[in-house]
Amino acid sequence: MQQPVAQGVGFGIGEVGLDTWSTCGSGCGLWRSVITLNIGKLMGRFIASASVNMLQTHMGGCDDRYLQLWRTKEISNGVSWNGVDWLYGDPLQSKLVPSSNKTGCSGKANEWVEFDGAEVRKRVRSAADQNYSAISSGVRSSDEDTRGAWRRIQIDSVKLHVTYYIYPPLPDRLTVDGTSCVTNVSSSPWITSRYATLSARARSTESESVYLRMRIQKYGADSNFYWYRTPDSVGGNATVNRSPRSPRQRGRPPTRDGPIWARKTI
Repeated sequence: MQQPVAQGVGFGIGEVGLDTWSTCGSGCGLWRSVITLNIGKLMGRFIASASVNMLQTHMGGCDDRYLQLWRTKEISNGVSWNGVDWLYGDPLQSKLVPSSNKTGCSGKANEWVEFDGAEVRKRVRSAADQNYSAISSGVRSSDEDTRGAWRRIQIDSVKLHVTYYIYPPLPDRLTVDGTSCVTNVSSSPWITSRYATLSARARSTESESVYLRMRIQKYGADSNFYWYRTPDSVGGNATVNRSPRSPRQRGRPPTRDGPIWARKTI
């Protein structure tokens, strides 16, 4: 039986599960709910954690029942739940939720459900990395053949909670022994001092502090000859100077300057 999906953060009740109760009327049948969430502000952000939270306001039976969160393809107005593409073959997460049947069961109340698993974060992070403006998720009952697992979800309670970090710009004012760095190895200056001083200015987009990391690599090599990261975060526009003093440098011939760069560490 086709039923409309719940779409968008707004108002109303989303139904999930098999409703064959005597009061179901024209709404008898299997229900699934899908909602689309705006994530435009997450474009280009690094997602450290993510959870989809919602309030369950009723359940058909009195027992605890599992509720599933799925990733779905984007939905549009008027689509029915059996026209929704449920992705990846498995739910992102399942949560055991106590009953919220306050009329037929004693001691029951509305229940908040928090889907905060690794797959939830993975899919939100992927959407942000691909600059999606919205993401659609669906909820289904794990027991779709049992009317005791039918429930109501308050649609305007559904929210995506995210902790994210902003990628800082690359550092500037890169110098080695006071000489500006260059990107072309053929024209890069020679370093003649045993303990050259590396210098860079950290930068940030929203005045947050960042960690600055420096490394030296032999040209064409993947491994680091020297590596350093500030032990504490530094403010934007802070200049960091570092003179490598590794025993491995003694007796080595002059080397060319290497890249100096920074990243936000979480």
